[in-house]
Amino acid sequence: MKLRRAPQRRRSEHRLANVTRELVERRAAEVKRRAFAFVDETDVISRVSLAELDRLAAGWTAALQEQGVRPGDRIVVVADSGAAWCGAVFGALKAGAIAVPCPPSLLPGDLAAVVRICEARRIVASTAAQRIVATTEAAPPVIWLEEVVPADRALAAAVGTFETVTDDIAMLLPVSGADGSMRLAAHTHDSTLRGAARSRHWLGAGR
Repeated sequence: MKLRRAPQRRRSEHRLANVTRELVERRAAEVKRRAFAFVDETDVISRVSLAELDRLAAGWTAALQEQGVRPGDRIVVVADSGAAWCGAVFGALKAGAIAVPCPPSLLPGDLAAVVRICEARRIVASTAAQRIVATTEAAPPVIWLEEVVPADRALAAAVGTFETVTDDIAMLLPVSGADGSMRLAAHTHDSTLRGAARSRHWLGAGR
C-alpha cells in the first residue's frame, strides 16, 4: 500500500501541522480545561484533562521510539476508546507515525487484513484484545496498552513532536468495501484538524 504524497508536490510547499501539537500540547497549560469524558461499561464517568493527556501522549511517544518506531510507520491500535486509547493515538501522531485505530470487536481475519494492507510496524492493544491479537496471522510485535504510563513533567517537556505537514497522513481508518473487503481510508493531519474544528463549531466540543 502506497502511503506517500504525490511526488510532484514538494514538502516545502506544505505548512507544518501536527494533530497532537494543535489539539493537545498547545492547550495543555490550561490545567482546568477538560479534554474528554469517558463512560465505561458500568456507567462510571472519568474525565481527563489536556495536561494529563499531554503527559500520556509523551509517554507513548517515548515508548514507541524505544521500540524503533519512526515517522511514517503504521501503528495499529486495538482497544476501546478511552484515556489510554487517546494517549496511544496522540503519542503515535506526536512521533510522526500513522495511527490505525481498530475496535476489539474486529474479526481476526479483518485485523490480519488491516495489518497486511498498512504494513503495520507495531500493534498497540488492550489486554481485552489479547485473543484477537493472538490469532492474527503475521502480526508485528505487540505493545500492551496497560504497560505504558504517563510521562513525568521532565520527560514530557523533553519528548519532541515530529514536524509533520498538512498532507502527511495522520490516521488510516478501516472501512468495508462494496465487495466486503477490508480497506483503509486515509485522513491527513489537515483533514483531522478541520474535522475537530467543525466539532467545536457545531457541538461545542473541546471548549
